[in-house]
Amino acid sequence: MARLKTTEKIDGVKKQMDQLANQLKALEDRHREDIRKEDFRRKVLAGGLALEYREKNPDDPFSIKLNELISEHVKAQKDRALFGLEPLIATLSDQTELCKLDEKNKSVSMGETFSKFKKIPTKSIMEINYPPHPNLPKLS
Repeated sequence: MARLKTTEKIDGVKKQMDQLANQLKALEDRHREDIRKEDFRRKVLAGGLALEYREKNPDDPFSIKLNELISEHVKAQKDRALFGLEPLIATLSDQTELCKLDEKNKSVSMGETFSKFKKIPTKSIMEINYPPHPNLPKLS
């Protein structure tokens, strides 16, 4: 009979440990979220102050450096537009992201950035007439 009581105590303590572990995880998650929110708020406040200072003192070395940093590190076209910056020259990865194959016209149309250019006709690999290789047999 004493053994059954001990087993029940063990089960009760395990249940309490699980509940405490869940409470601890919830508290840690809330703490991480609070830190993330504070960090975001700090960045918004500091950024707002820096931008306001830049507007009021455009010739100040701090403003000039801030402009250089923004121009150098802000890459996305929509983000650059927020600061009145010209779009960057597209890299291959940008073009890959912006390209959309238009199956109907068999052409590649670029995103907004390249809308002023004409559509570039493309051919599938099967449409290209390659000369026969001299060392391979002819296919019928």
